Amino acid sequence: MVLGTAVAQAATGVGFAIGANSVLARAGLRSWWKSSLKGITTLNRELQGFLGWSFLTTTLSGLAEQIPLILLGRLRGPEEAAFFRLATSLVAVASYPEGALGRVTYPRLSARLASSDREKLHGTLFRWTGWIGAPASVCVLAIIPLLPTLVPLVFGDEYTSMVSGSQVMIGAADSRVQCNE
Repeated sequence: MVLGTAVAQAATGVGFAIGANSVLARAGLRSWWKSSLKGITTLNRELQGFLGWSFLTTTLSGLAEQIPLILLGRLRGPEEAAFFRLATSLVAVASYPEGALGRVTYPRLSARLASSDREKLHGTLFRWTGWIGAPASVCVLAIIPLLPTLVPLVFGDEYTSMVSGSQVMIGAADSRVQCNE
């Protein structure tokens, strides 16, 4: 799995490099690796700050995600840590509707808010919450009673002990979505 992930990331990087080179060529510019860095020397301090903060943010978010897993593995064993990791993956999948709805609704709601037409904004919020948000939330909640059957079926009987924790986590994630609507 680690090697597969490494190969996939390397292939993605190569694909993006080829894509960037293609875009530059269509724009009549030379390849980025043949370009001079003289043009960015004035931005050197800004780039260092940006990359420094980016590195720090990536490191801290990685730590925030991995420390509970590491502690759980140390305190309760690798099996419990694996169950927790699988449960967090299930919760991430259950939160996909929230992310998708956010990408669609946020730009439209921002435009309505900017137009200062509060009545249209309230009407839109009410319609989307009732006709889109509530059904999406019900679909996520419908997963919860299916987990005791699906998890052992898909992953095996040894994963049955993680079902109740997954149900609580998915319910909490769904209630957070409902509060945000």
